[in-house]
Parts: sequence; C-alpha cells; structure tokens
Amino acid sequence: MSEKVSGYWRRFRVLITIVAVLLVGMGIAWSIIPPWSDRTKSWLTMNTSERMQWAFDTKARTDAAIQHVTSNDAIAREFRRLFPDARHWIAHYATDEPEWTSEVLLYGRYVFNVSFSIRFTDKARMVAERCAPARFRFVDVGDAEPQKNGTILITCGPLDGLELSQSQWDLLREANGEFEAAGVQLQKESPLPDFVRCYESCSFYGL
Repeated sequence: MSEKVSGYWRRFRVLITIVAVLLVGMGIAWSIIPPWSDRTKSWLTMNTSERMQWAFDTKARTDAAIQHVTSNDAIAREFRRLFPDARHWIAHYATDEPEWTSEVLLYGRYVFNVSFSIRFTDKARMVAERCAPARFRFVDVGDAEPQKNGTILITCGPLDGLELSQSQWDLLREANGEFEAAGVQLQKESPLPDFVRCYESCSFYGL
C-alpha cells in the first residue's frame, strides 16, 4: 500500500471512529431521557440544578410505579408478603417495554426472583399492569471464593437456573414461602458470607 493511500485509509478510520462515538453517545442520551419528557431536546443545555430536578422527578415517578405494582399486582404483592426483605425495581422504565423484578436473597446462598413485563396505563406512567406471564427463577451459589483483585469467584450450584411453574408458585404461596411444598429442597444451614457481602453491596440488584 502506497504512503498516499495509507494516509487516506488512516483518515477514513479516524472519521469512522468519530461517527461511531457520536452515534453511541446519541443512543445513550436517548436511553436515559424519557421519551415523554418535554425537556428531551434541551437535556444537553440543562444546568446542574435542572438535571438534579429531572433525576429527582424520574425517581419519584419510578417509586410511585413500584409502590403501585407491589400494592396491586397479585404476584408482586404476594412476593412482598412472603419475602419482606425483597428488592423491587423496574428495568427500562423510560421505554415502551418496562420489566418488573422482585428479588430476594435466601439462606445466604440463593437468589430467588420473579420478573414480568408491565404496561403503564396512564399518562403519568405511575399505574402499571402485568402484560406477560411471570417467570420465577433461582440463582444457586454453590461456592464463593474471594480473589486477590477484590472480586468474588462464584461457582453455580445444582439449582442454578431452576424455574418454578405457576402451579409451584401457587403451592409456595399457600405454604407461606416454604419451598419444600413446591418440591424444592434448599440448604438452609450453610450461608456463604462472602457472597452475602457481595450481594448486599451490589448497586444493580440483578445477577
């Protein structure tokens, strides 16, 4: 390849890189700004106090939606009743396909969660209804070994990825959270302290 052609090729690659970075940046900005917001076009011109207010308003709407779902949806309400320490959140809140998750840490080595798609039914986006079958899933941590770099090496246990059917969930609910009633045997006397610390410090709850 001649030096002249090589120079053109380098400039072309730089141009492609710049365009890619701009497109990615635009995608990120669109994903974090609610499409119904009347401030979408002026996001980049907001000052710090305006952005803080926007974040506060968004959190308030999300909290209101979470409160509504845990109070009115039968599965989310029962999950909260059975597992008072459960965490609840809405992923992709600002999109047309929000995903609900309720999740709880059990016996220091299991994570049990339920997730389902929801649909907001009012303009304020604070009232939601379930619009897909719920999925009940396990994360089973067989072992958790601290690493020198501060991370935790997790080995999956035999129940990892197990999904409960709706009928198993009904049995679990009727038995007030006793998994044996749904045919699931859990190790209750062997918590993994390193995993518990890792889970409790997670800024994002999903594993």
